[in-house]
Amino acid sequence: MNEDELLAVLGGGVEPESLIAWHNFYPRPETGLEEEFFHEQNRMFKKYGIPIFAFIPGAGSKRGPLHEGLPTLEKHRLMNPYAAGIELIQHVEGVYVGDQGTENDLLENLTAYKNLNILTVRAESLLLQSGQYKLRPDVSQDVFRLQNTRVTANVEPFNTVARSLGSITMDNDGYGRYRGEVQICKRDLGANHRVNVIGRVIEEDIPLLALLKPGQTIKLLIE
Repeated sequence: MNEDELLAVLGGGVEPESLIAWHNFYPRPETGLEEEFFHEQNRMFKKYGIPIFAFIPGAGSKRGPLHEGLPTLEKHRLMNPYAAGIELIQHVEGVYVGDQGTENDLLENLTAYKNLNILTVRAESLLLQSGQYKLRPDVSQDVFRLQNTRVTANVEPFNTVARSLGSITMDNDGYGRYRGEVQICKRDLGANHRVNVIGRVIEEDIPLLALLKPGQTIKLLIE
């Protein structure tokens, strides 16, 4: 629908609050929407106060006959469905799972994000415990900083190796009052003798890092 068509509908007396703008889903690979077109359409509907809905593929078995997922955006076809859902929630009012598969607590985690602003990220670490952490409200260039993780006890230097995107780190005694602070790397960084690498975000969840916001609550699931 273009703006002239939308204005014709509204000009006929239909109230915007009685409408829903619903993006299609696209079973055939390569036919899902281009991202910029998606955003252009959304800007038009938001201009008139019309809520927007869109689709992500499921986490399990895909609907036939093609079994290639049912996303609105082509970029989401092979993406972690949870990451795709989080990205849509940041732009539209409603997200539908196009396929029947909702394994791995997909709906529960999407609901927690939409209602409570809790983003779930799976990680591997021998030191860090599963739990909820809050990101600082200021935005650092290279890392996400987890609040209230500093400690007064000694943190001896170990595994002070190069840090890659998704590495989870802890400042050691070399950083003095910062000791114990846990960070997640936004990009590849070199080794620092004052920073211990204590784990990493699993590869499938790396796309979630680009969706984190200042002050976000992050639920780390240590596997």
